[in-house]
Amino acid sequence: MAMIFPGMDPYLENSDIWQGVHNSLVVYIRDRLQPQLQPRYLAAIEGRVYVEKTKSRHLIPDIHLQRRRSRGSAATAVLEADAPITIRAAASEINESYIRILDLASGNEVVTVIEVLSPSNKYAGIGCSLYRQKQQEVLESRAHLVEIDLLRGGPYALAAPEVELAELRPLRLHRLLQSRRR
Repeated sequence: MAMIFPGMDPYLENSDIWQGVHNSLVVYIRDRLQPQLQPRYLAAIEGRVYVEKTKSRHLIPDIHLQRRRSRGSAATAVLEADAPITIRAAASEINESYIRILDLASGNEVVTVIEVLSPSNKYAGIGCSLYRQKQQEVLESRAHLVEIDLLRGGPYALAAPEVELAELRPLRLHRLLQSRRR
């Protein structure tokens, strides 16, 4: 079936599945880059882990049961429910992967960091704070920072000022139109 939305699929941004989409993107990007980087450079997948403490934690179930009505069924089953058990859930552990390109000739110096943004990088909270700190560390180093934001929602979170990027868009469009005319 053809995609009805241009650009990013908004269904992929659902928090229940985004982590899998994010991790797959990071692996696919690394797999496409590595053959072009060899033998001097290595694209390594790295990760950061942090604990998010919130009052209302979003749980992602291992199993999901859904009630369906059967048609034409005359039988009735009666189920007596057990007393509920209250469990205090631990804080959510968030795992975010990213790519570091290492220069093997210079003792594994980091030359580039590639980040695929997640909702936790864009919205206020510990994930956003840690991401901003990581941005600053990379920008203050000799490494390059490549940020990929495929999320349609959320506030602007890239290190490059939004105003400067907006100024580049017409120029890029102009170049694209010129190349198609040739």
